Amino acid sequence: EVVKETMEKAPYMEQLIDIYCGPERVTAKEQNEELERVASTLPENLPSSVKNFTNRALLSLK
Repeated sequence: EVVKETMEKAPYMEQLIDIYCGPERVTAKEQNEELERVASTLPENLPSSVKNFTNRALLSLK
């Protein structure tokens, strides 16, 4: 009975596994590198309040 129930849920389990472990997943390191790259594209002449906000946003996303 347990095996039958598990096999009925197998397609859903496969989808979950693909979401979290599939070929399109992004590692934390890759995500951090992308965040740093985007933050480094900000112009230098921004007000300090914008820079502070960006730094806080980066920290919270990490």
